[in-house]
Amino acid sequence: MRTTLLFLALLFVPTVALAQTPSAKTKAQALLKEGLDFYDHGEHAAALQKFQAAYTAFPSPKLLFNVGQANRDLGRRAEALDAFERFLTEATDASPETVAEARRSVAELRTQTRFAP
Repeated sequence: MRTTLLFLALLFVPTVALAQTPSAKTKAQALLKEGLDFYDHGEHAAALQKFQAAYTAFPSPKLLFNVGQANRDLGRRAEALDAFERFLTEATDASPETVAEARRSVAELRTQTRFAP
């Protein structure tokens, strides 16, 4: 998963409208890096907070993949499903590998959510 997250960290910037300020992009990149560090240490709640803050600062749809992963790892299936589905709809220039991983997560989460108590 780390490879995919890092890959997204490098690629999320071009998908956002050019109207965003450089400081917003820089802030989002810093928040994403902090989130990745938390995620790597199994601190998924802290990672989710950073990913959401990064998205707020610079709303790249590619960040929704990270939000989905953190929510999934926190057992927040409905939130994860929503993030992955939005990623698939909005991140039209995401890599085929990341899209495939998001689709697998959506299929799995739909099954889990359907049978959740």
